[in-house]
Amino acid sequence: MGERPYKCTWAGCSYATATWGHLDTHYRTHTGEKPYKCTWPGCSYAAARKAHLDTHIRKHTGEKPYKCTWAGCSYATATQWHLNRHSAQK
Repeated sequence: MGERPYKCTWAGCSYATATWGHLDTHYRTHTGEKPYKCTWPGCSYAAARKAHLDTHIRKHTGEKPYKCTWAGCSYATATQWHLNRHSAQK
């Protein structure tokens, strides 16, 4: 495992990471801050991580960029995680 010089200073937390950006995002687990807001009309969703907002937006747009590559399979999904789960079942 590599060096993890960025350490969480929250009382009782032992999280450490190699990058400041990951530590900054980690602090949101303590503070509850959700700076990434959905701008879709009438939607109040907010996320701590931009990637989570990006996935959420696909619920509005219907975009499914992750597609199964097995011959004859038309499965498509909005998240890499769901595609991985689908592929593991093949």
